[in-house]
Amino acid sequence: MGFSNLFKQLKKQLRSKKRWLSLGSVILLAHVATAGTVFASTSAATFLLDSKETPGWEQKIGNKSPSDTLQAIRQRTGYFQVTVKTNYICGEEDQALGLMDSTAIVKYAEQHPEFVPVMSGGNAVFFSRTVDDLSPHCKKSAYFGVDRQGNLTLFDGQPDEERVIRTFFQLNVEQMKSSLPAGVWSQLQGGIRVADMAEFNSVLSTFSDYAASDELREKQ
Repeated sequence: MGFSNLFKQLKKQLRSKKRWLSLGSVILLAHVATAGTVFASTSAATFLLDSKETPGWEQKIGNKSPSDTLQAIRQRTGYFQVTVKTNYICGEEDQALGLMDSTAIVKYAEQHPEFVPVMSGGNAVFFSRTVDDLSPHCKKSAYFGVDRQGNLTLFDGQPDEERVIRTFFQLNVEQMKSSLPAGVWSQLQGGIRVADMAEFNSVLSTFSDYAASDELREKQ
C-alpha cells in the first residue's frame, strides 16, 4: 500500500480523535511573519531541533537595512564579487553574477526589490531571497525518515545514507506504532520520498501529531 493511501487512512483516524494538526497553516503564518528578513525561518522552524548545515556567509551579516547596505556600496570604489543566494524550504542555491562595480550593484538591486543586499567581507556582496518551495536538488533527492535518536528528519537521499538536511522533532515511537496504519512506520524507516511542497507538508502534518512531549523527551 502506498503512503498516499495510508495517509488517507491516518487522516480519518485523526479526525475521529479530533487531534488533526494542519501544519500547512502554521507554515503559512511563519512565512508571513518573517517575510523580507535575511533570517527568514523555514516552514518547519516550529519543530526544528538541529541543523547540520555548515555555517556560512550569514554569520557576517550586520544589522544594516537594505538601504543602508546600498548606501555603503555606493561609497565604495572598485569591484565586488556578487552572488545571488536563494534559500528554499529545503536546500539553498548560489548563483554567481561575477564582478560588478557599485553602480551596477545598485541598479541590480533596483531591478530586483525582492532581494536583500548584504555586504560580506571586504569585496563580496550577496543578494538573498527566500522561496517557499523545495530546491531543485531536494525535489530530486529529499526523503523523510527517522534518525537513530528517533527524530523525524529530512535526508538528502535515503535515511540509511545518513545525509541529514534538517532534523525536526522527536517522535513518540510507541504511540505511532499503536496508532498508525500498518506499514507507515516501516515506510518512514525506509524513507518517504517528497518531490514537492504538497508532499512535504502532508508528511509533516501526518507525523506532527506524534511529536514527543517535553516529559517524554526528558526521559529519553
